[in-house]
Amino acid sequence: MLNKEEQKILNYIQMLPILIIVFSIIVTYIIISDNNLKFEHEIKKIQIESINQKKDIIKSEVKRVYEFIKDEESETIDRIMLNIKVQVYEAHTIATSIYKNNKNKEKSEIIKLIKDTLRDIRFNDKRGYFFIYETSGKNILHPIQTKIEGKNLIDFKDTKGTYVIRELSNIIKDTREGFLTWWWTKPKNKNTEYQKIGFVKHFGPYDWFIGTGEYVEDYKKVLKQSILRKINKIRYGKNGYIFVSNEKGVNLSHYNKENIGKNRINLKDANGVMITQEIIKAAQKKDGGFISYIGTIKPTTGKASEKISYVKGYKSWKWAIGSGVYLSDIDEVILKERKKLEEKNEAQIITIFMTSLIVFIVLFFLSILFTDIIKRKFLLYRNKIEEKTKELEKTNKTLEDKVEERTKALKELSIRDPLTNLYNRRYLTEVSQKLFLLSKRNNTSLSVLMIDIDKFKNVNDTYGHDIGDKVIKLLAEKLMHDLRSCDVVSRLGGEEFAIIFPDTNIEQAKYKAETIRKEVESLKLDLIDSKKLSFTISIGVSSLDHKKDSDFELILKRSDEALYEAKKSGRNKVIGKI
Repeated sequence: MLNKEEQKILNYIQMLPILIIVFSIIVTYIIISDNNLKFEHEIKKIQIESINQKKDIIKSEVKRVYEFIKDEESETIDRIMLNIKVQVYEAHTIATSIYKNNKNKEKSEIIKLIKDTLRDIRFNDKRGYFFIYETSGKNILHPIQTKIEGKNLIDFKDTKGTYVIRELSNIIKDTREGFLTWWWTKPKNKNTEYQKIGFVKHFGPYDWFIGTGEYVEDYKKVLKQSILRKINKIRYGKNGYIFVSNEKGVNLSHYNKENIGKNRINLKDANGVMITQEIIKAAQKKDGGFISYIGTIKPTTGKASEKISYVKGYKSWKWAIGSGVYLSDIDEVILKERKKLEEKNEAQIITIFMTSLIVFIVLFFLSILFTDIIKRKFLLYRNKIEEKTKELEKTNKTLEDKVEERTKALKELSIRDPLTNLYNRRYLTEVSQKLFLLSKRNNTSLSVLMIDIDKFKNVNDTYGHDIGDKVIKLLAEKLMHDLRSCDVVSRLGGEEFAIIFPDTNIEQAKYKAETIRKEVESLKLDLIDSKKLSFTISIGVSSLDHKKDSDFELILKRSDEALYEAKKSGRNKVIGKI
C-alpha cells in the first residue's frame, strides 16, 4: 500500500510528458546561451591561468637557484676548513713516514728530507702550500717566502693586530691541532694582506707544527665560477633557462654564450624598455619582481619575442638572478584550449537535443503504458535501496577499518629498520627534536649514545655478510632488552646505532653505556662447527647543555665526536663528552 507521499510521486510520473516538453525547451535555450557565455569566460580564464602558471614556474626556478646559491655560500667556511684539514693531515702523514723510515740518519738529514718533500707540493689550483714552524716561533719551511726560513716570527702581527705564529703555537700547546683566522699576503701579491683561514697540527718528533691555509676571497671566486657553470646548464620546458647579471649590468650567465661577460647595461628593446636596468631594479626589491619586455632571443626560434621575467637579487654577491616565459608559448596553449572548448561546446549542444528528445519519448510512452509497472518497480526499487543502503553501510565500515589498519601498518614500516625492526634514522630525526624541545621546556636532562660495532668490516670479510647481519640483530635485541619504554633506540645504518635517554644526565647515561658495553662484550654468537663469535662495541655519550644547545644535532654531533675518540683510543670503550 502506497502512502500519500508515494502516491504523489506516481501522479507526478504521469505528468512527466508535459513537464518534459516545457522543461526541455527552457533548459535547451538556457544551456545554449550559458555555454556561449562560459566559452568566452573560459578563454579569458585559461589566458590568466596560463600566465600565472608560467609565472609561478619561472619564480619557482629562480628561487630554487637562489636557495642553491645561498646553501653553497653558507657552507664556504666549513668547506675551507675541511679541505685544509685534510691537506695538513696528508702532509703530517708524509712527514711522519719520512721520520720513521729514516731514524738511522742524522736529524738534519731527516729535516731536509721532510722540507724537500713538502716544499713543492701545491693544491687548490696551485694556491695552497704547506708551512712548518717550531712551537717557539722559528720558521722551518715557507715555500713562498723562503727568506723567513730560520727566522723567529713569534712576535709577527698581521694588519688586524693578531700575533699569528704565537696564536698558532698556543693552539698546538693547548689542543695539538686547530684552526685560526688571520691576514696574510698572497703568493702573487706580497704587498697586500688578505683574510686567511689556517689549520695546524703538531709534529711531535721535532716539536713542530705543520699547517696550511686558504684565502676566503679566492675560495669564493672559485665557488662563484663553479655555480655559474652549473646555472648555465639549467634548462626546463621548451625555452626555459636562468640568466644572471651583476650590479654593473655584466651578463654572468645567459642562454646565448656570446653574451656572457658583456656589459649590457644600456640594452634596450623595440619599445624602449631598458632591459638590463629593469632587471637590476627588480633585483633590488625585497622579494624580487616581474618585468615585461621584448626578449632579444627565443631559444627555439632564435628571434626576439615578448617576454615576462621574474628577477630576484642575491645581495651578498650583488647578483640579479632571473628567468622568463615567452608570451608566444602561452598563446600556443590558449589556441589549443580554444579548439578543445569549441569542440566541447558543439558536442554539448548536440547532446542536449538528443537527450531531450530521447528522454521525452521514453518517459511519454512509459507513463501512459506502464504506470502500473512503474508503481511495482517503484516499490521494489524502494525496498532494494533500503537493502543496498544497509549493505553499503556495512561494506563502507569494513573498508574504513581495513584502510585504517593498512595505514597504521604502512606508517610503522616506514619508520622501522627492516633487518633489526628497530626505529630507523627517519624516525630518530622526527622524535629527537620533539624530545629535545620537551627537555628544554621542562628543564630536564636528555642524553644520547652513539654506538658502533668495533671492527665490523672484519666480521663481514671473515664470516660473510649473513653472519654480519646476525651480529647486528643480536646487538639490536640486546639494546631493546635493556632499555626503558621511554628510551628510543634506532639503527642509523650499517653497524651504527643511536639511543636517546630522556630524563637522564651524563653520568647516568655513561653508567648505562658501560653496562651495555660489558653485556655486549660477553655475548656469544653460535657459528658452525660449535664455534662462537664474540664482538665489542664503542660508545660515545653526550647530554643536553641547556645554556649552549639550540638544536638536537649539537648533542648528536658531540656523541659522534666522543664515539670517534673511543674508536681512536683503542675501541671497546665508553667516552662521554659534555
